[in-house]
Amino acid sequence: MSLLDKLSQTAKGGFIIADWLGAGGVPVIQRKADDRALCCVFGNEGKPCPNNKAAHWWKKTKGSIADAIKDMLSIKNELEMKAANEDDLHMCSSCGCCLKLKVWVPIEHVQKVIDEKTLCELPAYCWMKLEIAKDTEPPQAL
Repeated sequence: MSLLDKLSQTAKGGFIIADWLGAGGVPVIQRKADDRALCCVFGNEGKPCPNNKAAHWWKKTKGSIADAIKDMLSIKNELEMKAANEDDLHMCSSCGCCLKLKVWVPIEHVQKVIDEKTLCELPAYCWMKLEIAKDTEPPQAL
């Protein structure tokens, strides 16, 4: 049994994982998380996305949101999940998510929780915007 399975079987662990990764509780593969992270760090013509800001604010803050982020990061670290350039991932000022966590989230879960206004405000190069657009495109005729 994997550590993810073990954590999912505890009440708190199961809730945290479902809140973070969605009902399936399975993160995206390493390569996808790395590509997403690189988009946040270098996607703005080689510079960080301007929405990638407020580095580690959850460490200096108390409250339920900061506590939830700390719990999710703790599980992510226990699972030894580390995306490319992770030290340069902070908070997305558009969607309000911790990017160290968000890059691991299946796009289906992102679609369920992001609203249309926020999606429209994301820069054109944002991985969320690109993946959701790709996922919602109608199939091409042969």
